[in-house]
Amino acid sequence: MSAPLIIRSRYNEEEFLDVMYHELIHVLYSDNKVARDERFKEESITTQNHIFLFALLKKFYIEILNDEISLKRVYDKSSDEKNKEYRRAWDIVDEIGVGELIKNTN
Repeated sequence: MSAPLIIRSRYNEEEFLDVMYHELIHVLYSDNKVARDERFKEESITTQNHIFLFALLKKFYIEILNDEISLKRVYDKSSDEKNKEYRRAWDIVDEIGVGELIKNTN
């Protein structure tokens, strides 16, 4: 859960950080009242809620942490068959590009 931030204790250190980054970005967007992009109104709410999150997460892992291995771990874990809406959000990030998505965030 994002607010208050609650993370299960079953995670190892890497997984804990991955989940924490994900949830903190949710908090960042909700605290700043970032509206959903009208371009994605046909997508599910879950997908809409994760497009910009995944774009920012990708930028964070690559440009700040310089950690493509962890990014791949997060991507793989959130892109399996049971996470189709997350997978769709990642596909949109890949199609449009991180820079373009972040640039157009209101």
